[in-house]
Amino acid sequence: MQSNHDVFTKPLPLGSKHGPVTVLTTKLASDGVGISLDTIPKSIDAELIAVAPSAKGDNRAAISRHGRYFLWAFGGGVSDMTPDGCRLFVNTVHYAARHGDSPVLERGGTTRDGLFNNLWFARKNPGYLNTIKLLYVPTSLQAKGHDEIQKWLVTNRPYLRTFEGRRLDVDPLARELGIPNYQRRFLERCIEGLKDHKDAKRFLDALILYTGRKELGTEYETWRRWFEENKNYLFFSDSESFTFQVDAEAKAKGVPSETLRSWSSEKMDLRCDDLLDPSWKPAEDARE
Repeated sequence: MQSNHDVFTKPLPLGSKHGPVTVLTTKLASDGVGISLDTIPKSIDAELIAVAPSAKGDNRAAISRHGRYFLWAFGGGVSDMTPDGCRLFVNTVHYAARHGDSPVLERGGTTRDGLFNNLWFARKNPGYLNTIKLLYVPTSLQAKGHDEIQKWLVTNRPYLRTFEGRRLDVDPLARELGIPNYQRRFLERCIEGLKDHKDAKRFLDALILYTGRKELGTEYETWRRWFEENKNYLFFSDSESFTFQVDAEAKAKGVPSETLRSWSSEKMDLRCDDLLDPSWKPAEDARE
């Protein structure tokens, strides 16, 4: 848990200030908590506040926020709650009220890091590996096992996106340029590529794919002007079809999105379940 988070300190102090908080007097918590810690937590408009054990695993979201929406995943009523559990609930409602106008900038969907969680689940439920191959990875991996798929995922992570459905694959342009497709410098490089008469169409196709801004046309100056006007408010979203989005609220306030949200997609890390399988994480230099 984030022991310094407001839900553990305001307006009511908890008896347990730094360690785990016992919310329920029974074992209902182990049955009542259960969403995977990927996709929504660690995104631009969401935060994971606390985890608890569940039937799906030892670390699952117990309290989390997504825009104006909150998850309180404990299944017991007031009579089943400890004094600290009651205080924690009051604090959560108090904190939620402060986010009543917070926009939802990202919806749930396929992310490059969600597949790590699927692979972890498939190791415990071997039949699920066939589902992964059917829905989430390129056909070239159909004959591969868990370790080979995870190695492919780690190696190609900076360049992954979906091109159809939920199936992840490598963007050849991003890999060729050696720039992670979630960084703004990839977008800027594509804009500069419009001046290359030989490959201009390739870069234009990439710009439209990654922004959806077909109305900007084909001219370098138009794209450059749009980028300069919006670069401080752009964030990359896997769950929004692997595209760059403009944070309208940050732009209206004239505050860089990274400052307003205290989160940046320049260093994409959507996973919250590292404890499930710590071997997934590549070296930092391999991810840049």
